[in-house]
Amino acid sequence: MAKYSAILEPVTNILQGVSVDLYKVSKHINSLLILFDSHRIDADNIFQTLFNEAKSIAIDLDIFITCPRTVKKQSLRANYETESCEDYYRVSMFIPYIDSNLQSIKERFEKKNDNAFLLQYLHPNIFKKLEKKIYFESVEKIFDFYKIDNLQAEAKSWYNFWQNKDCQDIDFIDLLNCNCTFFPSIAVALEIFLSLPATSCTTERSFSTLRRVKTWLRSTMGGDRLSGICMLSVHREKINADKEKFIENALTQFGRECPRRLIKIYI
Repeated sequence: MAKYSAILEPVTNILQGVSVDLYKVSKHINSLLILFDSHRIDADNIFQTLFNEAKSIAIDLDIFITCPRTVKKQSLRANYETESCEDYYRVSMFIPYIDSNLQSIKERFEKKNDNAFLLQYLHPNIFKKLEKKIYFESVEKIFDFYKIDNLQAEAKSWYNFWQNKDCQDIDFIDLLNCNCTFFPSIAVALEIFLSLPATSCTTERSFSTLRRVKTWLRSTMGGDRLSGICMLSVHREKINADKEKFIENALTQFGRECPRRLIKIYI
């Protein structure tokens, strides 16, 4: 568990970032699936290395590794017919642990987000590596789910437009800003992809913001004011970047919408 927790920790830290998108998430998940699949196939050699490390630690601590007692009728744990402790722990612990990780990753990222992940195929660097048939099938699924007008026709022109062009260093935002003038439907699909949250971390951060904003001294307020104060707290970096301009705009807006008795303050 320590070995694979160390492998998963960088990925979980990246997924907790603010600016990560679904394309980067899919690349990390695919690399994880490949890694766990390779370890599952070569379970004998992988676990032998882990077991030898555990045995050396046990020797230093004067611990003798043994197998649990087996009986004919066992209701609390399974009886594994093995010849050694290494075989027993590989079958009873290592392989189920790998299978559990594989199943959890596939259920979390492959089934529920199929339609969202299909949007990444609109990137030329990705659809150039696909078969033409798979690309257009993906476009049809995107259209059936999002109902973007004229998407199929523009997807064909988009495919031909990028065939002889270099797109290795182009990001999704670059595609949206520079190359989607004549492809409005493609631009809508890319905007949807960029706006989809990769994780729920941003939403969870708002809960912490609410605890800081809604204090005992500021517990009674309307929904609009509470939402506004929370937005100010969440995006305080943007406000602090040009605080004077923000204050001036806020005072101007407040002066326009305030009651008549407060208008004289801004004259």
